[in-house]
Amino acid sequence: MSATFTDSKGRIIPVEITMNAPDKRRAINICALFDSLWPEGWYRLGYDVTTPALSCWLAENKACYYAAPRETFSRRSAIDAAASCVSGIVVMEDMS
Repeated sequence: MSATFTDSKGRIIPVEITMNAPDKRRAINICALFDSLWPEGWYRLGYDVTTPALSCWLAENKACYYAAPRETFSRRSAIDAAASCVSGIVVMEDMS
């Protein structure tokens, strides 16, 4: 399932929703978000490009960010983090 969001340039971009909760909270995998923001490829971009773009996207879409090491990463925890966001959206990252 995908949803559409607006990026910092006002472009409408589709983003794959990784997980939905019954109360409309949604989790987006950071790789799926980056694939949508940089369809030509983002793997060679540095943190100096991706971090500000992610921060901007989170602010514009009133979303939260959840990250944890693989050993403690939990999709359930990510979707729970979405409850504290105005939009009910969380971008999640497995830090492995």
